[in-house]
Amino acid sequence: MRCQQHLNEHFTLGHGFVRSTLEQLNRHRKVNENTQDNEFQIFFDFYKAGLFQLDRSLRELDPYDVADQIYDEPQERTWASNKLHDIIAAFSYPTTHSVDRDIVHPAAFQVAANRGQSVAPESIEDLLHDLGDAARFSTGAQIRTSELIDLLIERGEAGIRGYLSLGWDEGRYYGGGFYPTVEFRDRLQALSSGARAGFPGCVSQDFDFLQDPGEL
Repeated sequence: MRCQQHLNEHFTLGHGFVRSTLEQLNRHRKVNENTQDNEFQIFFDFYKAGLFQLDRSLRELDPYDVADQIYDEPQERTWASNKLHDIIAAFSYPTTHSVDRDIVHPAAFQVAANRGQSVAPESIEDLLHDLGDAARFSTGAQIRTSELIDLLIERGEAGIRGYLSLGWDEGRYYGGGFYPTVEFRDRLQALSSGARAGFPGCVSQDFDFLQDPGEL
């Protein structure tokens, strides 16, 4: 509406008018001059091209229709998500995952145990899910991951390919000298009756090739 009124007296909106109007309407975006953390500037830079393209034909249009054309929902969702994660990190709020692990999971496990129901992972997908949980909720990550690695290896090719699908390279580290991908490869090699580690045709070499096909 302000833009329509402005165009009754001017041919274009102009940089100064657009910026000052947005600044007046701004209620929640931080304005930190000369920093990369200037939320208003990021917002302005993203939308200014679309706003500057508006001409006097705008006077005949419904303001809501114009807003629908300019508004970028995916970008707004991204900004909102980033803001949420910044707040969580700044104030150490529990994340959905930590609430799930610290409250929901133990309660569900206890109910299952009381009913005599098994909570052990059954499928490859279950094992990979539990590996992801162990990685996210660092408590006992090394011990739990070690157990799950053995279970995946017992599943043979499907378990090996399942682990590789996680995309975890050899640099992933859980402390205490425990590198899960290195551990996975070394356990495969220990079970092999073929060539020793480091020799052509050894299982650990095959594992490396599967992990990075570019080495073939």
